[in-house]
Amino acid sequence: MKADSMMTRFGAAFLVALFALLPAGWAAAEIPAEDRCSVCHAEEEDGEVDVGQFHAVDVHARAGLSCVDCHGGDSTTDDEDAAMDEDAGFVGAPGALDTPEFCGRCHADPEYMRTFNPAIPVDQLSQYLSSGHGLRNREGDPRVATCADCHGVHEMRAPSEPKSRVHPQRIASTCGECHSDAKLMDRYALPADQVELYEGSVHGRLVVEGKDLSAPTCNDCHGDHGALPPNVASIHAICGNCHVFNRDLYASSVKRSIFEDIEEHGCVTCHGNHGVQTTGDFCIGLAEGAFCVECHEDDGSDESEKILSMRALLDTLNHAVEETHGLIEEAEQKGMYVTDLEFLWNDVRQKQFHARTGIHMFDPDSLGVLVSDGLALADSVRAGGTESLEEFRFRRKGLLIATLLITVLGISLSFRIRSLDE
Repeated sequence: MKADSMMTRFGAAFLVALFALLPAGWAAAEIPAEDRCSVCHAEEEDGEVDVGQFHAVDVHARAGLSCVDCHGGDSTTDDEDAAMDEDAGFVGAPGALDTPEFCGRCHADPEYMRTFNPAIPVDQLSQYLSSGHGLRNREGDPRVATCADCHGVHEMRAPSEPKSRVHPQRIASTCGECHSDAKLMDRYALPADQVELYEGSVHGRLVVEGKDLSAPTCNDCHGDHGALPPNVASIHAICGNCHVFNRDLYASSVKRSIFEDIEEHGCVTCHGNHGVQTTGDFCIGLAEGAFCVECHEDDGSDESEKILSMRALLDTLNHAVEETHGLIEEAEQKGMYVTDLEFLWNDVRQKQFHARTGIHMFDPDSLGVLVSDGLALADSVRAGGTESLEEFRFRRKGLLIATLLITVLGISLSFRIRSLDE
């Protein structure tokens, strides 16, 4: 009985493993017998439709839709003319200019979409028509992207699927099919290096190398179907969807009105757009490589003095952070209890983070308050670390004295025992 039970479990495990190895969508790949469109197109050697892929992976096929739901016609006949008869509603493949409306017949119909998933938005068409792509499409430009260019044609996958053309890790390459084409972008006086810059940016590295799907990609900043470049007044709000504290500080700073008056793009003015890199304290100051030198010089002006003052404040707090961390490490190496000090030091680090974020106020006085809070906590850590080291030294002296006393006592006893033996 025990052996039979083991064999049963083994057999079940084998079947689970076998099904796990089958291709994704295998069960959905079967072509319905009444779908004569798929049968004929599958027989075409050079057909544009990969029927097997459509039935295996396409979201429409998975939802139970077939060729006629999009293209019309009669899928029950083997007669090609009858199957593609306009009287049967056949519309065929739409051209680039007609694709948005073609897809919108369903995706802009709330009643129809609700029968599949009430959560699916139905404003994609109206958003698209307001986008840079849509506006040019309505003007008769067939080169701009439409639904099929981004989502694919007969192999459309859900955005959550890693192989989807609009999965977060693939969006940049999908957009890049057009936006990295220098010849095409030249027609619209647009640069063709956005994708290259993005892939080398801190955001791009997080998405591609770090597999961090919360990091932004093209549509997070430009929008999905209503894609347009952000304008001057909205840049900080868009970046602030992730960088909340920075947004709020910048929005209340004097720099916001200054940048908007001269039509500079807020966050982008200092950080760039597609090629945003990791920041650090080096960004603040008037030395080479600092952001501030793009607009300011070390000329003794009030603005340059403010910049130098902010950098000095940061350096002071940074020094305190490093010094107190060194004290804690030294005390720990000497075997002292430092857990409470480590918790307090983490609070100092948090104040350091707040101070670095506080740069976006562009105000030395406000930054000084944040730095002072951090320095006060650092003083407490320094006092605790110093006390631990003094206690260690006290213990070491006590141990030395005790060792000497024991040694003297031992020598005395040795002499006493020897005298008794004599």
